[in-house]
Amino acid sequence: PLPAHVQPQYYAAITAAEAIGKTGRAQVLEIDIHHAQISGYGFSENGFKARAIFINSKIYLPESVNRMSVHLDLHFAGEGRKSPSSMNLKRLKIG
Repeated sequence: PLPAHVQPQYYAAITAAEAIGKTGRAQVLEIDIHHAQISGYGFSENGFKARAIFINSKIYLPESVNRMSVHLDLHFAGEGRKSPSSMNLKRLKIG
């Protein structure tokens, strides 16, 4: 048998709860990212962008010499929109 370990569903539930938020009124929209292994989703509440989540689906094996990193440039577009003055960043680190 395998040693005890946390299943991927646990991490998915944490990530989903964080992205959806506490109000229950979040709307989700897929963000177009031109990268084969990165997915992005934006969450709006009351018509305003509240959160975004970016998922790197590249598998990391402990035997790998280097861990892949990806640089994302965020641009805020739209009539009357301006870039936020501050952001909070959270990273789910496993292991």
